[in-house]
Amino acid sequence: MGERYENIVLGAHYVLTLGHLRDWHVLRVICGHCHRVGYIHPIELRRRHYADNMPLNELKPRFRCTKCGNKRGNSWETCRLPRD
Repeated sequence: MGERYENIVLGAHYVLTLGHLRDWHVLRVICGHCHRVGYIHPIELRRRHYADNMPLNELKPRFRCTKCGNKRGNSWETCRLPRD
């Protein structure tokens, strides 16, 4: 799944909000402990009732690794599906 996405820079992490992300964006989250990589689509975050004006940096402590359960030191990158 990871090869399909390309990294992009939308802006500084502390400025971006969930509302800046479109349906073609995805967050790549990297575990700070086991380095597992997972992907979260903005649609899923909206389903979890996070507001569009919520800064993405405030979501960082809520990311939990599905492999080891870690919630500390995780990082994220903004990605998107490549255009045809």
